[in-house]
This record gives sequence, C-alpha cells and structure tokens, in this order.
Amino acid sequence: PFPAITYTPTGALRTALLNRAGAWPRDPMDIRLLESIADDVIPSASPSTNPAGDGLLPPYSGAPPAAPLDTDNDGMPDAWEIARG
Repeated sequence: PFPAITYTPTGALRTALLNRAGAWPRDPMDIRLLESIADDVIPSASPSTNPAGDGLLPPYSGAPPAAPLDTDNDGMPDAWEIARG
C-alpha cells in the first residue's frame, strides 16, 4: 500500500542532495541553492532572496480583478450557474 520509508545515512546526505534533489534539468534556482552544498559553504544571503535571473517571478504589483457576481454566495459565479442551469 505505502512505499517503504528509507533513511539516508548522514555521511551520504550531501551526495544524495546533489544527485537527486531539485528539478531536472537544473533550473537557475536549484543551481543557486545546491551550489552552497557542493561548495560546503553557508550562503550569506537568505535562500529566499531573489537575485536577478534565478527564475522567480517579480512581485505582482497590480490589483487582483474583481470577483464575478455571486448573488447566493455559494462560490459559483452567477454567469456559470445561468449557463449550466
């Protein structure tokens, strides 16, 4: 029913992370985060820092669109309910 739970020995964690963690092929964010593991250094910048070119989207600066009309407040827009009976 459930896959067996396996444990990686502490001494093998570095190799396991470098060989199996993150997206394949490596995207810029994974490359940046795994470099510190490969180099055995603790980065001075927070991993959540957004350097240019790391693949993160810029902060959303606009206002979200208005929600569609839902007069009975059931979570289904009126236009959808009317179109589908």
